[in-house]
Amino acid sequence: MIIEKASNKELELLKDANFKHPENITASLDHDAIAHILKRHGVNSVNVRNGEIPITNEDIANYRSFVDNADAIFTDNSNLIAFKQINGYAVVVEQAVNKKNELALKMMFKSKGDYKNNEVYKEFSSTSLDANAKVPHRLSSHSGATENTTQKPLTDQEDLLKNTELENETTPKPTHLSPLEQANAEKLAKLQREQEQSEQEFLKAKEQETKRKEALKKKLEHERGNAGNIESQTKIEVGEDIPTQTQAQLPKSRVRLNEREIYDLDYAIVKAKDLKPSFTTGGTQKRTDMNEEQIKSIAENFDPKKIFGSGGFEDLPIILHDGQVIAGNHRIQGMLNFTPKSRFAYEKAIKEYYRIDLKPDELLVRVPHNRLNNTEINNLAASSNQGRFNSESDHAIAVLSHYEAKLKELEKKLDADSIYSLKNIVAKNLNFDKATHPNVGDSNLALLMFNMPRTKTQGIELLNRWQKEFSNDIKSYEKVKKCL
Repeated sequence: MIIEKASNKELELLKDANFKHPENITASLDHDAIAHILKRHGVNSVNVRNGEIPITNEDIANYRSFVDNADAIFTDNSNLIAFKQINGYAVVVEQAVNKKNELALKMMFKSKGDYKNNEVYKEFSSTSLDANAKVPHRLSSHSGATENTTQKPLTDQEDLLKNTELENETTPKPTHLSPLEQANAEKLAKLQREQEQSEQEFLKAKEQETKRKEALKKKLEHERGNAGNIESQTKIEVGEDIPTQTQAQLPKSRVRLNEREIYDLDYAIVKAKDLKPSFTTGGTQKRTDMNEEQIKSIAENFDPKKIFGSGGFEDLPIILHDGQVIAGNHRIQGMLNFTPKSRFAYEKAIKEYYRIDLKPDELLVRVPHNRLNNTEINNLAASSNQGRFNSESDHAIAVLSHYEAKLKELEKKLDADSIYSLKNIVAKNLNFDKATHPNVGDSNLALLMFNMPRTKTQGIELLNRWQKEFSNDIKSYEKVKKCL
């Protein structure tokens, strides 16, 4: 404990604050006050870790010089609060008279910037009640931490420390903090709230990431269930027919899966809102990835030459009678997102190619002439991706569907003198189109997918990971591909 005579400045301030017998006051500094200040505003404090300038032992030793040379001083009952500007920061010092008639150092901290921008200074300035104070530093009286002006002020360091311990209690209780202590408590509470909010946002993001991974896992399991099992056995839920205007004046379009499976298609006008493009694997969607750039290109820079007259699956989208998309999910989504410029180009091309005037909410599509069964829908949807895959897993799903019928008939054991010969034998056995040069790669990939364990995701994950790992190394990519 250090006890000294109060300075003339301190006595003058107490006198102008109507403090009784200021001449008997001494200035004191004890160990508890030092420890309290360093805990709150020292180099290892939370406030300093959050960017505050630390209070040092030297600052505390010279606190009275900051008061004597203060740029502004306020009084609140028996408390003195001084502000001293030093270069780019201000030193704020609070003293309070305790029961022993000692003007004790209570709190001290540094505030970045001009002292007039300090929250405590602003608070005292805005609540000043004594505009004609004798002291040239504009003294004012302040109600303190609560609305109750009759509350008992803090009188010693022990009371202060007790109140400090109560600050972290969850149940709000009336405190007897000084204005400076109150401001610091609010600042600390704000920092704690921001930290808690940051932690909550982190946990929320982590939870969302977990949910995303879980959703992806389920999606892959569904894909594996479809691709690893027989593709044509995937159950397609077909709803009620949407309104269509069949264009009987136009010759039928046609798509061919193989020599045995050829489907006639009618041209029909439908309302855009009735179409149901899908990018979640299952049903009529056999892709495992969505190409956002393709959708954007169609929506913003529609080129009719890339679609109209292409024939096969590449032409106008093919839909079921209930609006589900068999072929052309990306094309449909792009058309639904048409900019005015692209919509104009689309309508103009429809008129030129098909002599049809569309209304602003209409699209021209193709619909199977005959109703399709579950197997036919699945095979048609999967085969529509042949040759235009977004990923290796898309490719695998499509070729599995293409070779499905022959895979069921393939002998369980094939004799060959090398892997190369075996792959060619597989291709010849699955060559139901009787092509001169059977597709060795696709037929063996179909066999691989056909024999993978069912209801697991490893196959799809492996194919996508393999493609990603070798995305910048085409030679290695092709070498691995030949091993399939």
